[in-house]
Amino acid sequence: MGRVWTGTRPTCVPAPVPPQPVRKLLLIAAAGLAASPPTVAVASADSPSACAHADERPGAGGAARARDAVLCVINAERRARDLPALRADLHLRRAAQGYADRLRDHGMLVDTLGSSTPQRRIAAAGYAGGDPAAFAFGETLGRNTGASGAPALRVRSWLMIPDTRRVLLGRRLRDVGIGVHTTATTTTYVVDLGVRRRTVSPRSPSRSRR
Repeated sequence: MGRVWTGTRPTCVPAPVPPQPVRKLLLIAAAGLAASPPTVAVASADSPSACAHADERPGAGGAARARDAVLCVINAERRARDLPALRADLHLRRAAQGYADRLRDHGMLVDTLGSSTPQRRIAAAGYAGGDPAAFAFGETLGRNTGASGAPALRVRSWLMIPDTRRVLLGRRLRDVGIGVHTTATTTTYVVDLGVRRRTVSPRSPSRSRR
């Protein structure tokens, strides 16, 4: 299932999802994301296999290594397509990790728990000064069991879904934070992406166009 957020009002749209008996996927993306050339193949240049721990299922205490591996694999895929690398952001990581930890008690991946939405979580973490109107955002969730929870396999699964691929391989969102929560059997991933909107001076109305 894919979900796309347009502004602040959620709109559900169908998204093709290949058969995945042990995975549940969810996507939330902000409007206006630039699409990358469609492809589902894993790039050979800057191979993700070169990323440390990318082929290992995160174990206890391995969240930090898994976060680094996911970012390394995503950026390897971006470099292979001549896209700029995503920049790690502490505020986005705080939002992503907090939500990954919170999802541990839920059997299904959901984008909203109570009043907690992706936009509110990112703002509460202090991104762009905590002003929801000051940033565009995207969020991608994933959960795998056993060895399929390895970072490289998780990213490969995301890239097989057009909506998710547009978020991870788009040109607009430049900052990223990754959350990872592991149990004895499952690994839950949350990837929050964002970009700060330009600050427009009231004395320069000609700069208000985006």
